[in-house]
Amino acid sequence: MPRVGIVSSRVYTATATTEYFEQPLDHFSFTSEGTFKQRYLVDSTFYGGKEGAPILFYTGNEGDISTFYKNSGYLKTLAQDLGALLVFAEHRYYGNSLPFGDRSFEPDHVRYLTSAQALADYADLCVELQERFGGPGNRPPVVAFGGSYGGMLAAWFRIKYPHLVAGAISSSGPVRGFDGLMEPTLFNQIATTDFAQADPKCADTIAKAHRAIAALAAQGAPGLARITSSARLCHPLGPKDVPTLLGYLSDGLGFLAMLDYPYPTVFLGPLPAWPVTAACQALAAAAPSPGAGDTPESLIGQLVAAVGIFYNGTGAQACFDLADHGSADLGWDGWDYQACTEMVFPSGSNGQTDFYLPAAWNLTDYLAQCAARWGKASQPRPRAGPTLYGLSRPADLQGLSNLIITNGGLDPWSAGGLLPTTARKLGSAERASPAGRLVVERVGAGPEAPQVLLMPGAAHHLDLRAPNPADPRAVVEARALMADAVRRWVAAWRAH
Repeated sequence: MPRVGIVSSRVYTATATTEYFEQPLDHFSFTSEGTFKQRYLVDSTFYGGKEGAPILFYTGNEGDISTFYKNSGYLKTLAQDLGALLVFAEHRYYGNSLPFGDRSFEPDHVRYLTSAQALADYADLCVELQERFGGPGNRPPVVAFGGSYGGMLAAWFRIKYPHLVAGAISSSGPVRGFDGLMEPTLFNQIATTDFAQADPKCADTIAKAHRAIAALAAQGAPGLARITSSARLCHPLGPKDVPTLLGYLSDGLGFLAMLDYPYPTVFLGPLPAWPVTAACQALAAAAPSPGAGDTPESLIGQLVAAVGIFYNGTGAQACFDLADHGSADLGWDGWDYQACTEMVFPSGSNGQTDFYLPAAWNLTDYLAQCAARWGKASQPRPRAGPTLYGLSRPADLQGLSNLIITNGGLDPWSAGGLLPTTARKLGSAERASPAGRLVVERVGAGPEAPQVLLMPGAAHHLDLRAPNPADPRAVVEARALMADAVRRWVAAWRAH
């Protein structure tokens, strides 16, 4: 049987080379299940080949790895400081790492898409890299980094493979975002609060617009035609399309809150600085003239103007297509499957603490939708994550070391994150303030006990992005803390 390992193939992307590593389809079977080529990026810009130089290893998440490489500039800053090698590993079934090519998401082929298999991919790749850049008796230290789902993977990587990973930075990973752990309405509550902090009238108008959609939809064909026109939809709205429209709007608002960075970005599409504020400004600009009064059509038009900041950042779209997810860089099929197996994150709204229509979380209905989509290929285990990896509560950090978990005060996904105990006492204005101080809690004894951080004024994994003069104060403080910790982890690895 041929050895699983490096496949000689390099393509230059910016300052990184693209390489491929041959991975087994199933790490946990001793029968031959075949292999696939996993893509990873290597950036040696600041790596001088010095003995013991660390490897900063990004645990890729649900998308094309080049997207995360281009939007995780803090790792380059840290690599320059440490003389480190940068490696960005692509998650199986995403980007170019498709085990069965175009047929990867067929029911018989998708079953190898799990977090445990992905972590085993990263472990095998790390062993290869440590031998390649160090040797059996001189393995260089590996420090894992990741944001969002990748942040979950970075933390889990350190927990499951501590003999390979010297430490981990887990940014904005909803490690306790599972059914029965995360309050289903909290994500939407935080997103709503972000808009209300930008402009209370903006959040109120969005709530009215959702109610206007429900009222018009109840009128049947005439009302649906009015929604189609006022929402500038590319295709006529049918009765069964209303939930799709509401989901489309909800996703747009959620992404705006998640990506509420203080400077222009192109992460999942072109966005201006503080896109939530920009969305509220677009909403206000679309309002009827003073004294004209709101109508269902005007309210819907204002809401669409707001989400257009995300879906139509270039202004080139004449209409809105509900099949448009907003970014081709994320792997929607792969994530849909994972969300129907082990990444079951509860989501709901109550129409009181959020600006959506009431929609209670119902696990039974959710699993029925998964069965309709994936059939026998989807056998959901909603509590698989906490069972496999822990981190469902702060006490799970006891006994661990060399792990930093960060969350942003503006980030809706902080609803499923581990937060400092004292952060729960912060009001919404304090969580949103770019001038707020970093909140830090060390869990356990010893200088390298895990630390849990909350960064007021920060959105989704902002701390992993390249440093910028507009960064909130807490993000600057968090990066300084992380850099000091990584230096200690590297030194301790070398010493042993």
